[in-house]
Amino acid sequence: MEQDPHQVLEGAMIAAYATRASTAYIYLRYEYGRCFRVLQKAIDELYEANLLGKNILGKGFDLDIYIHRGAAAYICGEETGLIESIEGKRAWPRVKPPFPSRRRRFPQTHRRQ
Repeated sequence: MEQDPHQVLEGAMIAAYATRASTAYIYLRYEYGRCFRVLQKAIDELYEANLLGKNILGKGFDLDIYIHRGAAAYICGEETGLIESIEGKRAWPRVKPPFPSRRRRFPQTHRRQ
């Protein structure tokens, strides 16, 4: 990631496009300060080149990538622990079910007709 951050970001962009995701998160341990700075600079460059943000290259595809720095806890490798950490809570696994892959990440508060 430190040597070629654009390769990592390109992979995230392709995955987001294939799954029609409009938001992507990269989770980094807090100790990786240099990696954070390198990735953030690359993300800023992509926004300036209109390769991230709204209506990328006029194709009607929107994508925002965020870097989240979390504590160095092995429990963040478990998906619900990771989600808790991204939400700003203590990285502790949630009681299952519902499984994160079976429900919407950011549920809508109302139904569109």
